[in-house]
Amino acid sequence: MLNGAIAFSLLPDNDKFVFEGLAELYGIQNKFKDGVTKFVVCVAGHSLDKSQKVRYSLNFRHRPAIVSLDWFIDSLEACQLMPIEGEGSKYVIDTSSLQAQTNQPSSSSHTLRS
Repeated sequence: MLNGAIAFSLLPDNDKFVFEGLAELYGIQNKFKDGVTKFVVCVAGHSLDKSQKVRYSLNFRHRPAIVSLDWFIDSLEACQLMPIEGEGSKYVIDTSSLQAQTNQPSSSSHTLRS
């Protein structure tokens, strides 16, 4: 379904485990690494400046798209990645007001609350 990986951010712990499990079930890697992560999935409406992953991803040479949880759910329902250009831009979360974070978030995705 996805050539690359996704990372989840700003999800409550209970929801995070559910969505990480769904990603694994559909064969989608859950990794946060430059050049590998294609999408960072966030709960829209949360304050993005609280997300270490989102802020750090702004430094990536191959910057992942920051998308809403709706994008992930709609992609699973359609059994294909929903487009994020044009009509699909409703899934893209604006990061233009954020400052990049210089230090990388901890490698353990289960202990990082972002």
